[in-house]
Formats: sequence, C-alpha cells, structure tokens
Amino acid sequence: MLTNQGAAKTQMTLLLQKYINDDGLPAKMTEMARISTELPAGWNRDNYLRAVGQYLLDTDKLTTKELDDFFDKAYAGQGGDVMPTIRETIFDEGVQKGVQQGVQQGIQQGILRNAREDVIDGLEIRFGQVPALIVEAVNRLEDMGTLKNLHKQVIMAKNMDEFTQALKESHN
Repeated sequence: MLTNQGAAKTQMTLLLQKYINDDGLPAKMTEMARISTELPAGWNRDNYLRAVGQYLLDTDKLTTKELDDFFDKAYAGQGGDVMPTIRETIFDEGVQKGVQQGVQQGIQQGILRNAREDVIDGLEIRFGQVPALIVEAVNRLEDMGTLKNLHKQVIMAKNMDEFTQALKESHN
C-alpha cells in the first residue's frame, strides 16, 4: 500500500507523463501543484519538486513564467525561503546547460570551419588560386565526413577539374 507521500508522487508523475506532450500541460500544472502540497515538507519533497521542475525546464514544454507559477502554488503558504532556492537552482542549472550547449555548438562550428579551410588551403597549395564557386561550395558543406573525404581528394586529385568532379559527386 502506498503512503500518502508515495500516492502523491505517483499521482503527480502519472499526470506529468500523461500531459507532457499535450497543449493542456500548463493548466494541469495547477492540479500538480495542489497534489504537491500533500507531500510532507522537507528534503524529499524539495528534491522531488526540483526534479519535476528540472524535467519541465529541459523539455521546453513550459515557459519560465509557467514554471514559476507552479512553484508559487506548490509552496504557497510555506514561507519564502525554500521556493526561491529551488527556483534559482533549477534556473541556474538551465543556464549552465545552455552555456554548455552553446560552447559545444561553438566548438563544432570551429571544427567545421577548420575542415573547410583545410580543403581550401590544400587546393591553393596544390593548384594555385581556387575559383570562387569552389570556395563557396566548400563553405556550404556541413558534414564532417564529406569534408574529410574532400580533404583526401585534395591530396589525390591530379588537377582542379578532378577535385571539382569529386566535389560534385559529394553532393549526390
């Protein structure tokens, strides 16, 4: 048999799973906040609500305002110290995750840029001036595997026409 705490957590989890991909999720958050008030105060409740909040933030299913409203309702009448701490933790973690994703994306873009430059530089070294159309085509490439193969083609091609053919074939 479930305890009141177990029943409330189960009910909230089931509601969350049921409505996570539903446009009605923001409206259901009021019901979830009401259920959360049945959880005993303390560490387990705070951690559970923090996990729910983090999950909702990660899914981008709620705006920060809607998530804020959820915490306001979940901690209504329980003092102002706990709820802001949980809210700040979740949003700080969200910001950190966004920064990490931005850094990772920047690294990936840098790797692609370097691979494009390697192909173009190799062509200049091997064949002299590279036609603008070739430079533009290489700079539009987004696939690292294609760029690696073209870099090999730079080394193996007998002339610019042979490389140009390899470039055209890479688009097929």
